[in-house]
Amino acid sequence: MRVNLLFHCIVCFAFLGTANGGPSNDPADHFGVWISKMDGSERRLILSDPKRQISHTRLSPDMKWMVFTTYNNPGKDGFAKEGGNNYANTEICLFKLDGTALKTIAGPVPGEVNANASFSSDGKKIIFVSTRSGKGAFLYWYDIATGATTQVPTPPAFHRVADPHEVGNKIVFTVHPEKGGALQGVWMMNSDGSAVRQISFPKKASDAPSEDVGQGDYDPRLSPDGSRFSILRNVGGAFHVVVADTASGAETDLTEPLFPERKQTAEGVAAWSSDGKLLIFRHIALPQDGPKGVGIYVMRPDGSGRKKIPIAKGQFPLVQPEFFPEGSGPETRVIYQTEKDPRF
Repeated sequence: MRVNLLFHCIVCFAFLGTANGGPSNDPADHFGVWISKMDGSERRLILSDPKRQISHTRLSPDMKWMVFTTYNNPGKDGFAKEGGNNYANTEICLFKLDGTALKTIAGPVPGEVNANASFSSDGKKIIFVSTRSGKGAFLYWYDIATGATTQVPTPPAFHRVADPHEVGNKIVFTVHPEKGGALQGVWMMNSDGSAVRQISFPKKASDAPSEDVGQGDYDPRLSPDGSRFSILRNVGGAFHVVVADTASGAETDLTEPLFPERKQTAEGVAAWSSDGKLLIFRHIALPQDGPKGVGIYVMRPDGSGRKKIPIAKGQFPLVQPEFFPEGSGPETRVIYQTEKDPRF
C-alpha cells in the first residue's frame, strides 16, 4: 500500500528546477509552485501538476523540504482543487526542494480528508488534520524520521478540528462549532493537549450576504515568538487579515481600513517572516481593480508598508504563500502556488 501511494504521487507531479520567468503553454503546469525573491527576481517553477491543485505549501526550518496538500476529486471542469466537497480524498505530500524526493505521507483515501500540513518548529514532525478515525476531524503528527503517525491530544468534546500551526510547543487551531453554536474561533494549547483555551471570538455580521463558507476564523498562524497570531477571518462576503495578541486577545483588522466594503474582497492566509517583521498574504479586490487587484503582497504586522510581489503573467495566485525562514531583508525568498489563468 505504501509503495502504491508513493508511485501515485510521483507519476502525477513534474519537477521543474530551471528558471523560466513565466508559464509555458504546456498544460502539464496548469497548477504550479513558484519560488522568487520578494521583488519577483530569480523566479522559478519548482513543481507542477496538470489537473490537481497544490496548496498549503509549507517549508521546513532547514529549508530543504516542502509539505503540501493536493486534491483528487475533479470538478466539472476536470480540475481537482480546493472548495466544496473536494477535501474528501485529499493527499499530503513531502517534497525535497532540490527535486530529488517526493512521497505521499497521508492519503489519498476516498472520502477521507488529509490536509493543512505544516512543520513543527524543530523540523522533526509535520502536523496535519485528518478524518481517518471516522469519528470527526482531528490533529495528527507525522514523524519524519520514523514515518509514524500519532494523534495529537485534544479535548474529548472536540470533533471538528482543523488548520493547525505549532511554534515552541504551542499549537493554534480552529474548532468548528456544532450546529447552531457560536462562530468558528481559534484555540491554543500545549503540544501535549494541556492548557486548552479559546483565543479568538469572532462576531457575526447580521447584514452579511449568504455564502458557502461560514463567517468566523480560519488558518491561524503564530508569530515566531508566539506572542501574536494571524487569522483569515470571514466577515461576511469577504475575508480579512486580522492580527491578535495571544495573551490579551486584542485584535487589529488589517484589511478593514482599505476595504471596508464586503463585496468580493478577500485577503489571507497571512504567514509570518521568520523574524516576525512582515506578513505575506494573497489579496483579491475584484470590484476595485479587476485583475490588477489580484496578487501576493507583503506588509508589516501593523498593516503598513504594503507591497506587491511580482508574479508570472497568466498566473492566478492561490491562498497559501510563505516566506523562506531567512528574515525579511531584500534577499528573502518566498514560495507560493498558482493556477494558470489568461485573465491575469
